[in-house]
Amino acid sequence: MRSYLVMSLCKVYKLNRSMPKTRIKRRKQTQKKKQTRRTHKQRGGVKPLNTLRFQYTKNEGRGAWVDALYPIVPSILETLKEIDWATFQYEGETLVKVTQEPENNKAHNPKLLQTYETIASVTASSSPPFKRIPYRIFGGSACELWNQAYPEAGNLYETTDPTADLDIFVENPYCIVEGEHADTSKLLYIDQTGTYTTLGDRYTKWIFELFTTFATNIAPYFSSTIFVSPDRNETPETSVADMEQTIGPILVTRSQSTKNNIKIQLTTKLQSGIVDHFLECLIDKNEFEQKKQTLRGTMLKNGLIVQPVRELFSGQLQGLRDRISIASKLQYKLINHYGRLVYLAKLHEYTVRMKIQPEEAIHYYRQFIEFINEGGFAPSRGCQIRYGCSLEKFIEPLCKIRNFNSAYGKCATTISYNTRKGIRYVENSNSNE
Repeated sequence: MRSYLVMSLCKVYKLNRSMPKTRIKRRKQTQKKKQTRRTHKQRGGVKPLNTLRFQYTKNEGRGAWVDALYPIVPSILETLKEIDWATFQYEGETLVKVTQEPENNKAHNPKLLQTYETIASVTASSSPPFKRIPYRIFGGSACELWNQAYPEAGNLYETTDPTADLDIFVENPYCIVEGEHADTSKLLYIDQTGTYTTLGDRYTKWIFELFTTFATNIAPYFSSTIFVSPDRNETPETSVADMEQTIGPILVTRSQSTKNNIKIQLTTKLQSGIVDHFLECLIDKNEFEQKKQTLRGTMLKNGLIVQPVRELFSGQLQGLRDRISIASKLQYKLINHYGRLVYLAKLHEYTVRMKIQPEEAIHYYRQFIEFINEGGFAPSRGCQIRYGCSLEKFIEPLCKIRNFNSAYGKCATTISYNTRKGIRYVENSNSNE
């Protein structure tokens, strides 16, 4: 009996010894991934509900947030199209910044220009003579809308994870300054003490009221079994709000939480305790010129206005640079910026070829290449892409993009990369690229 038990124990011991610990660990990780990930392959378009696949988002809280909001994003976007942007009108006095040139400045030295703030009469409208709609969707949400509009251009989700954040930029009103300072002044939202000017307060309050009505219209989409109303002190940005209103599970706030923008945010909270904004509306609070609106946008087939491809490329490249310093904490943001750039390079080639977007973006392609080659993802900077995702996965598709290759002034058929040498081309004299 004793010999039988010894033999049995030896067999178990040999079986355990035959499977290395790393293999056991790998098998457990694979099983866990199969349980937690929902996979779905598709070509472009919007991700179907309840089939989100997170390749790079390892933050469980972030994954839960996107999972909860993503099913209602289409309804939110449809409601956004119902906003009436033509209702702002203002006639009255407000603070302006006047710039004058001294009489003795015959050489027109800009350093000698005199500036001061004063009160002037202004007429302002959100609906200029040419009926311009004063908003555009930008960032990751704009990439997803482009992906939905032109799925044949490429698949955004091959290189990025879904996002449930909606970022909107609203343009300044169309203004006319009257009186003696009509030709020498710029409009202000904020004075030198950080207080709203009359125009700044009226315009941003109007936008706040638009999104309060918007929140009322979308509140029924937020299930009470998933969402609850947040407290204003639960996030740094809402805690400094100067206007707020709660509508069901949605908190609407206005704040000056950043240096360059006034923010209107719609914030909600999951039953699990996660609090964040799902919509952010930005108004540039720097001085601006009268009779001038510079915001550029492209209206897609679904009626939504998004950032043009070239500007999206530029914005994602800047976001990639900015997020280097926080890569270890929010690495999924860094990777998503990079993945969107790869997608936008494909999209730009398609839209130029199909004459949807006439402009070129070679300048930004060069910046992208320079960023990679200067060591943006070198391990020495602590920014190497992890989670089983190599940089080659993102760079290899670029070799098929005509404009990206021509940005380097070479006819290329393949691209190679390593953290020491950067991007290198293998040229083919027979290539038509």
